[in-house]
Amino acid sequence: MARHAPLLQIALAHAYYADGRCHGLRFMACAGALDWLREVDGHCRETGSGLLVIGDRDRLAAATRPLAGLAWTVHAQDPRLAAVTASLPSLGDELWLLDGGASTPPVARGAARRLHAGPAVGAADAWPLKWPGVAAELGVAHRRPPPLALVRVSAPGAEETAEGPVQYEATLAARAPVWKYCLVGHWSDEPLEVAAAKGASASAVAPGGAASFSGPTTEKLPDGRPMLAFVSTGGIELRERSERRFELRTVAGRKVLVRRLPVPGADHFAMEAIRGERTLVSEIYVHR
Repeated sequence: MARHAPLLQIALAHAYYADGRCHGLRFMACAGALDWLREVDGHCRETGSGLLVIGDRDRLAAATRPLAGLAWTVHAQDPRLAAVTASLPSLGDELWLLDGGASTPPVARGAARRLHAGPAVGAADAWPLKWPGVAAELGVAHRRPPPLALVRVSAPGAEETAEGPVQYEATLAARAPVWKYCLVGHWSDEPLEVAAAKGASASAVAPGGAASFSGPTTEKLPDGRPMLAFVSTGGIELRERSERRFELRTVAGRKVLVRRLPVPGADHFAMEAIRGERTLVSEIYVHR
């Protein structure tokens, strides 16, 4: 009788999503992984943020064919992912190579092995699809739609899986655009400012420091109407359920006009020149 048990688990986390997990991921096994799955009578269960492989432990123990490794392409199906993910590769030309062979070792037996060297997947993990080490894994089906990543891990052995599946993990960072509050309409005759709401923590922003806003400056909407623009002095990470709390108030009397300004979603981005550099800006329109 077959003894099926979890053999391998791959999980991708994401700082943007409220539950900490990536959403809408689809995995497609490459040729070597398909051969190994047939050998161990393996079955893949996708979770939307990862992959669990269940196989026959007896057939795993009897497996003799050496394998250099197993690989899956990862495809993003959540349209928000491209908007909220930092250092995204140029899909169609590049992908992230998440290589378990180059990962840091687990800190304890049974702990997950990281699939990247840095604290999060980033530009250093992007490789061209034409690079031989990547191209050799990709068939026609793996390129349509363009893959987000190629995950490559070692085939687990029977001893490694005695107490549970071999686990790998990767963490994707949330995009951190500059936030720009665009105030439309007449708000006050007094000078205004955007500041952290009373009682809100002074969270760090990339590349460091407390979140603060410069301005206002007067700009015009496409239809000619004036607006006041307040721009954050640094990038602020996006969150599906942001805990950021900023308020609009008068400078002199600190009279609060908006106790909790809205936070940006995964849209309304623009590219603007800020301090001489083209910068991604998340625009938040607030109407009077």
